[in-house]
Amino acid sequence: DNYVDEGFLKGLVRNANVRPKRYWDVVRATAPAVHQVCLVALFGLLWVKLERQEFDHLSLVALVECVVFVVLGDMFLVQHSRSKALTSAPAGRMGAVAVLASLGTLSPVLCSLSLSWSSDTLYVMVVLLVMANLITSDYGSSRCEAGKVLPLPFNAAVFASVVLASRLQSSLEAFVLVLFAIECFAFFPTWAARGRAVIG
Repeated sequence: DNYVDEGFLKGLVRNANVRPKRYWDVVRATAPAVHQVCLVALFGLLWVKLERQEFDHLSLVALVECVVFVVLGDMFLVQHSRSKALTSAPAGRMGAVAVLASLGTLSPVLCSLSLSWSSDTLYVMVVLLVMANLITSDYGSSRCEAGKVLPLPFNAAVFASVVLASRLQSSLEAFVLVLFAIECFAFFPTWAARGRAVIG
């Protein structure tokens, strides 16, 4: 009953599909996920600082000017690196000015947007939106071009910023928070993808 043939398990191949990985390749592969989590943490930190009113208005204006300068500079450099630079650069700058103007116009409305909502409902919604951003972000798959911003994670992050901005006390703070969210979740992933492409 306990007889086992000598050829039993001779054809067994162990770890046939296992490929050895190098440590730094694995670290490099996790960089997009760590980058996205750090962006969310940075955004959350800014919201906490704004809610506690730890910034004076001069600091907020300086932060807005820095963000606008970086965004416009990035758009200018990217468009001038393409072949149609001379025709698309003015249109890109006008688009950025239109976004800033519309955001500045709507920021007083943001402060009273969720007055009828309870705080626990608002915070649960923000947590779900941030989780949607983290889950659906592109972490280096072949689904889209490198550095292309996917609409679902971007919209989730911006909507979370709009909801959080509605709990701030001044329209300038709401403007800064939403503008910083656009900067974090639209421009930073593009810059990071370009940096990873340069590093190789």
